[in-house]
Amino acid sequence: MLPAEIQDEIVDQLSGEPRVLKACALTCHHWARRAQRSLFRTVSILHGSHHKRVKSMLKAHPGLAQFVRVLSIGKPDPERAELDVEWPELLLMMDRVEELNVGTLNLFARGDVRERLKTYFPRVRMLRLLGTHSLQCDDFLQFLAAFRSLSLLHLSDQVQVTPPIGGSMQHLDVPPTTDSTLVSLTLRAASGSTAACLLYYLPLRTLRRLQLKFDKLDSSLDCNGLLRAAAPTVEELVLRLPSYQLLAIILQSPVPFARLRRLHLKDAGLEVSAVDYRYPAWMLSALSHIARWEMRANLREIVLSMPLPGTGPYQRPPEMVELPGAFADFPFPWVSLDMTMARLAQDNEDLTFTVNIRYPTLDKVKQTTLTDPDWGHSRLRESRMEEVRPHALRVFVGPHWDALAGFGGELCNTRPRFRTALA
Repeated sequence: MLPAEIQDEIVDQLSGEPRVLKACALTCHHWARRAQRSLFRTVSILHGSHHKRVKSMLKAHPGLAQFVRVLSIGKPDPERAELDVEWPELLLMMDRVEELNVGTLNLFARGDVRERLKTYFPRVRMLRLLGTHSLQCDDFLQFLAAFRSLSLLHLSDQVQVTPPIGGSMQHLDVPPTTDSTLVSLTLRAASGSTAACLLYYLPLRTLRRLQLKFDKLDSSLDCNGLLRAAAPTVEELVLRLPSYQLLAIILQSPVPFARLRRLHLKDAGLEVSAVDYRYPAWMLSALSHIARWEMRANLREIVLSMPLPGTGPYQRPPEMVELPGAFADFPFPWVSLDMTMARLAQDNEDLTFTVNIRYPTLDKVKQTTLTDPDWGHSRLRESRMEEVRPHALRVFVGPHWDALAGFGGELCNTRPRFRTALA
């Protein structure tokens, strides 16, 4: 007999092979428990049939619920379903869930759901609202109040919170959050009422990572209060921007981002179906502005994420239709970008750069260089950045982008079907 520790290691190494794990579960009692931990660590309920199957499974084998750590719930259409009413009971049964992803769901299908939410879910640390949700302010706060140990909160573009009548939240009968230590927050910056609710309810003094998605130039006005509240403590800032002007507004905030160490700038072409032809050239202007920022010496990493110019979902603006060759005469300024990064790196010896490029024709993610011959006409003949600071630049290319992987997203080998189904 092999020692128990070695047997556990063997089964753990098969965590990505469900068919093999099922065979392991039939081998012996010890292997069965270990295999079940991997098989049921992640449970997804994205359809009515999934819901019925999970209910039957937990009724027959209630002990399996203790293995669930990641739970994703949602449905493909807005029609009312049993899951709208029964999701609190499911979550109570799986009382060790640490990560909860909620797709399209009627969170308050019946009034008694509010009463059941007074039972807290203390182990949930990561909460993502990914589907379409239109909530009243008091319902939204009541929902958040059920998760007292949140460290990461993600609100998608489809989350809309209706402010209370009169605009005041002082009368809301929602218990304050005292145990939460929110570290990461993601939301669409245009949701002004959502930002107001978060300011009123959450202890943003603990916030370390903030991700905002701006859709238009003046959308930062809706989040001025949130930015001021987060600025003193935020160490990582992820921004999806339509232009560099918004970055200038944020970095010139009256309350400076004194602790900012990591800045991640994302091009909208990574996550939306169509973008303006000028993207992602605005990143060069953004870096030029950072070079003039008085607190740039505090930065330790700048991340730039974009689709490879010429391969993204670019659209020709109407005013450019009559200009032949307009796109051919608008190459992406790789040389200027490379030179600007080199100047920033020479000015700050502790600064590193990470460049993520979505390249649809590739098979898998790989690390490369700006002078890689495989880039064809997009490659640089020589890189100033690689010459002066070769260890301060990492360039990754990959076929797809997962906006929810890590914090801020990352390149991946396959299209994230699971994320798409929830959204």
